[in-house]
Amino acid sequence: MSKVSRFVEVDDLSILQRLATAQRQIANDGGSSSNSTFSFWEKTSWYPQVARRLFHPLLLDPRNDCFVLFTVLMLFTVLPSAVWLMLDFAWWRAALHVALVIQNAGSYTSVLHNSCHKKVYSVSWMNYIVPVLLGPLFGQTWNTYYYHHIKHHHIEDNGPNDLSSTLRFRRDSIAHFAIYFLRFLLLVIIELPVYFVRRGRYWNAAASFSGEPRVRLGPRQV
Repeated sequence: MSKVSRFVEVDDLSILQRLATAQRQIANDGGSSSNSTFSFWEKTSWYPQVARRLFHPLLLDPRNDCFVLFTVLMLFTVLPSAVWLMLDFAWWRAALHVALVIQNAGSYTSVLHNSCHKKVYSVSWMNYIVPVLLGPLFGQTWNTYYYHHIKHHHIEDNGPNDLSSTLRFRRDSIAHFAIYFLRFLLLVIIELPVYFVRRGRYWNAAASFSGEPRVRLGPRQV
């Protein structure tokens, strides 16, 4: 098995699942688990029943019910907030929305990362909720994360040809971080398709490029 397929197919616990497990251990040891959203809902009397009856039938792996929980929470908080803000803009609502996005950004990124490695839902169209519907609300343009992370990063493995390689940068330098961040933010739309074209992977090039203008410009301009 290749390095890439071994990484993608491994059936380990997700980041969120490991966080929930750690929080459960803290609670069992007499500590506090108040900082874990998943642990908070898991401790309610009704959540296990809801997860088993509503969430598990939708999942390829029932252990991933935390993915559904976080996705539902974002669908009922971040998404309505964004719609309300677009329909009736106000600075105070914008500030609250930014705070809401920041609060959920870590959970969203974890769900996106794990769902890119392995499909979560048995119902095919539901696998598009996180990357397509919620993605733009968290600054993720369509296709970009998947093709960069799965089709590029885990092949190059942080080597010299990896566009997100940290080998050339000092991790204790603010200037190096700024260069690293701005290069990815501004140039990935060009560098990633060029990377695929040079390797003859034209479909990947087209797919990775198409998501950026569709989200950045909107459907009317494309």
